[in-house]
Amino acid sequence: MIKIENFSFWYSGQNKPSLDRINFQISAGEFVVIAGRSGCGKTTLLNCLNGIIPHLLTGRAEGQVIVAGQPVAEVPVHRLSLKVGTLLQNPEAQFFTLTVRDEVAFGLENLGFSPDIIRERVEAALIAVSIQDLADSFLGELSGGQKQRVAIASVLAMQPQVLVFDEPTSDLDPAGKRTVAGLLKKLQADLKTTIIVVEHDLAAVGPMANRLVIMNEGKIVLDDLPQRILGEKSQVIRSLGLKVPGTMEENHVREGTPEPVCHVETGRNTGKAVLNVDNVSFTYKNGRQALNGVSLELKAGEFLAVAGSNGAGKSTLAYLLAGLYQPRKGRILIRDRELSQLRTVELAQEVGLLFQNPDNQLFCATIEKEVRFGLQNFKLTEAGEVIIWLLNSLGLAQLSGRHPQAVSRGQRQRVALAAVLALQPKLLVLDEPSTGQDWGHLQEMMNLLAELRQRGTGILMISHDWDVITGYADRVIVLEQGRVIFSGTPRNGLAYCGL
Repeated sequence: MIKIENFSFWYSGQNKPSLDRINFQISAGEFVVIAGRSGCGKTTLLNCLNGIIPHLLTGRAEGQVIVAGQPVAEVPVHRLSLKVGTLLQNPEAQFFTLTVRDEVAFGLENLGFSPDIIRERVEAALIAVSIQDLADSFLGELSGGQKQRVAIASVLAMQPQVLVFDEPTSDLDPAGKRTVAGLLKKLQADLKTTIIVVEHDLAAVGPMANRLVIMNEGKIVLDDLPQRILGEKSQVIRSLGLKVPGTMEENHVREGTPEPVCHVETGRNTGKAVLNVDNVSFTYKNGRQALNGVSLELKAGEFLAVAGSNGAGKSTLAYLLAGLYQPRKGRILIRDRELSQLRTVELAQEVGLLFQNPDNQLFCATIEKEVRFGLQNFKLTEAGEVIIWLLNSLGLAQLSGRHPQAVSRGQRQRVALAAVLALQPKLLVLDEPSTGQDWGHLQEMMNLLAELRQRGTGILMISHDWDVITGYADRVIVLEQGRVIFSGTPRNGLAYCGL
């Protein structure tokens, strides 16, 4: 089905290849997972399979890539799409319509399928990823995880021979990860679909694969059965900064019985409050209530995690704290001042927001300019040593002259974080910061945040990653349908959620 022969690829302006003499084959019906550190060439490899490289992203290539008996370089992208379906790392980058149903139908309509077939396939795809109740929703009103499911449904509706997924579970809650993993396995088993998945979370899809491929610096360093690599060769995995399933927090101690009402525990006492959210509610223009009577407090130097299923209201809360939305009810205080009364320049130095999708806040020509932009934009004194410290701490120093969109999703996430931290905000709001991060870089990021909290920064982190929550947070609140249903220690929150 897929054959790659001695293939190397250099992006324009690069001296070092992003792919270096790749040789491997994938047979029809195989389920292959590709893993590796951020920036090691995984997404570049996928783009060589679907024709994005060389038809849309140009550079210098050697060797060849063959899909279904045809050289990718000789087949137009629109023809390849009939054979290779792609889920991009950023699902929003492949949206073309306004509503969920229209988006899932878009590809089929463009290929001229009959209305009956389109309706049948759209409904089946929506049901497959459990979003049939969102069919008439606007894409702009969905959570990151819900958008991920829409993108997956759009690919499934096309019924291609090969499915190429770039981080398909990255924005999903634990239930969503299980749903997608089970769906991929079912597609491979029932339809004999060839499935290729790039994924950092090996616990989600690794055990289901026929093969596990590990990349490092543009090369394939391991290619074997998952159980062999994750068992006999697990030390190699760790040395590359990847997390081996079952070795961190996959097997948590589950104590206590979940209660049917909101459960509240007392968190540790730190400094003065940097954030007070008092009975806040928010309703979107379509009438959907995203938050209902949320109250919380965050003190200086405290690390609060916010968990909950996709669509529970977590990102909406983040937007409210950054002043992007205004509450319909209740009030938000930042260091005892009404958030609504803060001027933009004041708010930017008080609250730093890392979006779930870093591409929403990157727009400069180089990574270094991106990190400096906030200081220059607000005409604040540049702290050169802080910029250097951030670039080094987040593994970006060697990339500082490159365009932000020319690096991996995980690297872009760290660029956006560095740009936010350059303003040295008193309150840091992080929306799924682990997205696209390998375990090694994630630990470096979290250690940096731990250092900031020692300096008095209050941190509110939205996350589905309970390994990170239990490892770094003092407290966790769990949202469900816009309400706080739990507030307490991470381990008790884990037990409360039954994970």
